[in-house]
Amino acid sequence: MTEHHSFHTNVSPEVEVPFDLQVRRHTARARQMQAEAVAESLAGVWHALGRGLRASTGWLLEQRRRALSRSALTACSDRTLADIGIPREHIHLAARGVDVRDPIAVSEAGPWARIWRMRDRRREQLRVYRELMGYSDRDLEEIGLRRSDVAGIARTA
Repeated sequence: MTEHHSFHTNVSPEVEVPFDLQVRRHTARARQMQAEAVAESLAGVWHALGRGLRASTGWLLEQRRRALSRSALTACSDRTLADIGIPREHIHLAARGVDVRDPIAVSEAGPWARIWRMRDRRREQLRVYRELMGYSDRDLEEIGLRRSDVAGIARTA
């Protein structure tokens, strides 16, 4: 029994189709498939460009809003800033939407906050790694771990 492939023509076995006609049909089908693939790829590219453009536009608009807020707050007198509860040194944070009356929010939004959080996370990972590596193989086995698992567990700490 012969297999039926999508590139075979639906011609009954009694009719002999010339080889050059078969080649032309296959070539035409291949060109059609190629054109469909190119059209699908171009549509995907356009959609991706549209998403990227929307995201970029949103980012630019947010940067513009922040710049206008900074400019307006910088133009205010110290008394006006004190009335609304924004210290002059926190204008850039207020423009980003940080509640400058909350000391925790200010400390977490400062320029070094991300670096400190990364440092603290790394210290915790090293602490977990050292603690687990200090266990004997038997102790690790009792808690369901192998020594080869320790690095991965420490990374997720």
